[in-house]
Formats: sequence, structure tokens, C-alpha cells
Amino acid sequence: MSSGDHAVPLTMDLHAASETLRRHGVHALPAVDGAHRLVGTVKHNELANGRPMAFARRLWRALWRKTVQVEETVEAVMASGGQAVHCATPLAHLASIFADHSCYEILVFDDARRLIGVVKHSDMIRWLHQHAGATYTDAARPLADAS
Repeated sequence: MSSGDHAVPLTMDLHAASETLRRHGVHALPAVDGAHRLVGTVKHNELANGRPMAFARRLWRALWRKTVQVEETVEAVMASGGQAVHCATPLAHLASIFADHSCYEILVFDDARRLIGVVKHSDMIRWLHQHAGATYTDAARPLADAS
């Protein structure tokens, strides 16, 4: 499991989020609230284009407040949800998530829904390679116990 140090706050502007995405070389960024609780994810295409309806809502808010600045934050364009699991989830369960959802990363959170890490598909492939021939008992260990 990799650290979740590339999580971005909901209030981060889109340009800074794009730079974070590029710098970390990931496919999506976890979006967290002020308590570092997982709220959603933001992907490259959402940062580049925004969502048409989200842009319309930001524009409407700007007009309502009689300002000329349209809010350009992660919260305005992010997708809620994403692939995320609790840290007690067995490692073997992640293989089916990667296969069924064609995702590149699975976010890992604790009991308080705080982001504690990210399992990338490369992490899973590396683990499977290192544990080839391992018993099912080893594959059923919770993520929190894995190294």
C-alpha cells in the first residue's frame, strides 16, 4: 500500500490539483475534507474539462453572489465515491475489484473514513508475484497487516 500523501483538499483550485496529479503520476486524486476524511476522487478529465453541469452551477453561484469569479475548486468537479475499501478488507478481495472495475487505484480508509493509503494495481501485481503459491489464508489477511 502506498501512502495517501497525494490527497487534495476540496477547496484546492483546479490548477494546483492538476499539478499534483501530474507530479505524482497517478490516474486520480483522492479528495478529502478538513478532517482528512475521504469524500471522493477527481480524475484528469474532470480537472481538464470540469463537468458541464458543475460549471453551470458555479456560474449560477457567481451570478447570484454578483461576483465575476467562478469557483474553480476540486469540490466543484470531483466525482463522489470511487473505489475505496476499509483497511480490514482482505487483500484477496482487491483482485476482484481491480478486475471488475478496471481501476488503477483503490483508496484505503480507516474507521473514521480518513484516508490512510492507496493500493495501486502495480502494488497488487507485485504482491501477487511475491506471494505466488501462497495459501488462501495469507491472501485473506487484512490490508492493515500487509507490507
